[in-house]
Amino acid sequence: LSIYEKYYPENSRQIAWALRNLGDIYNDIGGGEKAQKLLEKSANIFKNLLGENNIKTQWVLFLLGVAYKNTKNTEL
Repeated sequence: LSIYEKYYPENSRQIAWALRNLGDIYNDIGGGEKAQKLLEKSANIFKNLLGENNIKTQWVLFLLGVAYKNTKNTEL
């Protein structure tokens, strides 16, 4: 992520993609709270760039739901 942040704007698609992938990895290793933070930021970027109904945005929202499930955090 730090490499991407050097070369791409903060709210770019590339940063959103990196955040999504890191969030997915944190989901896989049991880091639900860290995953939530990364995926929320990724979802916001994708929503702003591509819209809420875009498949990339929806995939991040799905992963965010998994993170919430993993942490049993039902408060939004």
